[in-house]
Amino acid sequence: MCGGYYKDSSIEKLTRACNSYDQETRVWQPIKSLSNERSSLALIEYDNRLWAIGGKNLSGSLDTVETYNIVTRLWSKQSPLNIARYSFGTAVIDNILYVCDGNNYQPNQNDPILSSCEYYSMETGEWHLGWTMTMARTDFALVAHNDYLYAIGCYFGNFDKGYIQSMERYNTRTKQWQPMANMPTKRNAFGAWSFMDKIYVCGGYDENNSNSYRASSSAMSSCETYDSRANNWTTIASMNTKRYDFQLVAIDNVLYALGGQSTNGTVEQYDYTTNLWSYTTPTLPFNSYGFGATTF
Repeated sequence: MCGGYYKDSSIEKLTRACNSYDQETRVWQPIKSLSNERSSLALIEYDNRLWAIGGKNLSGSLDTVETYNIVTRLWSKQSPLNIARYSFGTAVIDNILYVCDGNNYQPNQNDPILSSCEYYSMETGEWHLGWTMTMARTDFALVAHNDYLYAIGCYFGNFDKGYIQSMERYNTRTKQWQPMANMPTKRNAFGAWSFMDKIYVCGGYDENNSNSYRASSSAMSSCETYDSRANNWTTIASMNTKRYDFQLVAIDNVLYALGGQSTNGTVEQYDYTTNLWSYTTPTLPFNSYGFGATTF
């Protein structure tokens, strides 16, 4: 996990700290920090490296990209994105790294929601602009699953249109988007992961619970799974804690919900054989939200 906000009873601070969790020793260990503080970034494994992409800080949206080498334990700067962005979607499919949509915020300017995608070329070491999304999305999920890219949910940028439950998938061979079954629940800033041949989504916001953007009262604990072969959604057990701006990841056939707003850094694990969530230890190294996290 890297970046995001550190929070305790008296302070809330943007951080560049990174920590790794060893599944065998069950211990969090600090690793070398990012080059700068940022939140709402993407953290993803690609080409046997850890990629930290984009995000935002007090200067605005970032185009910064850096990679972590697990052998040298050092971060290296890579070619920047073409468009600075945060709260975007990231996925790898057919050995190509994609980033899509998000926001492009700069101080004293508007905060437009993007509808563009970029992909990274291993041959040129550069980012290239790709297709245009059918809908501008932010705080959504982009998930690689069974040979397709799925764009799920989002915040549409105003309370008139609010949060959206739509989903569509992209065929990288035909270069076309196709609408798929909507999520049962409108949500954004949620966690999503391809796990046990389904797409899992949990937490986020529910626009019906609050008139205030990102109010704690709008947080959710509900979870749903998507079966791509049947093109349908199923409601599963809810998490014990309402979470948003958190991360959902899987290790060794166990799904984990990490941190998030108003969670005190707690971690929950999901047992798909019993359909139950339970708290697990250790908690995160600190109470954090808006960070990036992945498995490696």
